[in-house]
Amino acid sequence: MNSPLTRLLTQLLDVLARDVQAYRELHALLQAQFEAALAHRAATMEQLADRIVAQVNSIEGRREDRESVLTQLIGRRERPGLRTLAARLPAAVPATLRERLSLSCTQIEQLAMDCKQLNLRNCELIHEQHALMQRLLGQGEAVYAQP
Repeated sequence: MNSPLTRLLTQLLDVLARDVQAYRELHALLQAQFEAALAHRAATMEQLADRIVAQVNSIEGRREDRESVLTQLIGRRERPGLRTLAARLPAAVPATLRERLSLSCTQIEQLAMDCKQLNLRNCELIHEQHALMQRLLGQGEAVYAQP
């Protein structure tokens, strides 16, 4: 079966596979950022920050591709979403494509949540380090203390 629907689903699955790989790479970068922050390696952190931004921009760029294909598959009436698509797939769609779509959805959701948690953890660590340095330098939190 090589219908237009199957071709679009295959195209979408290719985009999703690249997203899964990109999120895995982002996960590794965020972990490396945390380790660099713990070791106070400023130059490494700066390099990692640039790579993290580039990776996020890459993922964001593919979002537009993904939404374009989803709009072709679902239509413009509904907000394009992977779960919406999965729920509306016709019975004629091969089980292997359904399974790949479901697995891709689950992987991307989990990886995105993991990356968000790692990013929050990193931000908290960096903020705490900054606050500590400000206190050591005699600046910072006293600004908000009452006289």
